[in-house]
Amino acid sequence: MELLQSFMLAESKPIKIGGVYAIHVSDKAGQPCDVSAIILLDTSQDKITNEWLFYNADSLIACGWAQ
Repeated sequence: MELLQSFMLAESKPIKIGGVYAIHVSDKAGQPCDVSAIILLDTSQDKITNEWLFYNADSLIACGWAQ
């Protein structure tokens, strides 16, 4: 898993923090393939309270994780 870009959605204090990731895997033929994902975190008192993981559908299909 490789962090491509990090970000923070905030006004006076962070509301959500996260990043865009490339998950390096092999496809069904054994060729290198990247699944794209975004991970969002809610924090409170410097601890993670919620986590969301969103995959890019096209990258899931290209790597054979979905149809």
